[in-house]
Amino acid sequence: MKRLACAVALIVFAGSSAALAADFGAPPPPPVYAAPPPPPVYPIFRWSGIYVGINGGGAFGNSDWTDPVFGNTGDFDVRGAYSAAPSGPTIRSGRGCLASKVTGTGPT
Repeated sequence: MKRLACAVALIVFAGSSAALAADFGAPPPPPVYAAPPPPPVYPIFRWSGIYVGINGGGAFGNSDWTDPVFGNTGDFDVRGAYSAAPSGPTIRSGRGCLASKVTGTGPT
């Protein structure tokens, strides 16, 4: 008898929960959002600013020569170096660009 009472109670409970769920109605529609604004467009290059650079180079070698007219000959080593550090501001205004450069050279 207890089993029958439990089965009846379960059927009544299951049936009443479905009836309660039908009382809620349809869910509200999802909110409609406006499209986000497009991302800002930044220029790829900006020509205004300050620049600093380092330049350098060097060469070495040996020179053997003979003068065919006078018959002089020479044999000497050639070597040299160059170094510089350019820097300065660049200002862009409209379609124009104004630049200034200061260069200091090192010992060679």
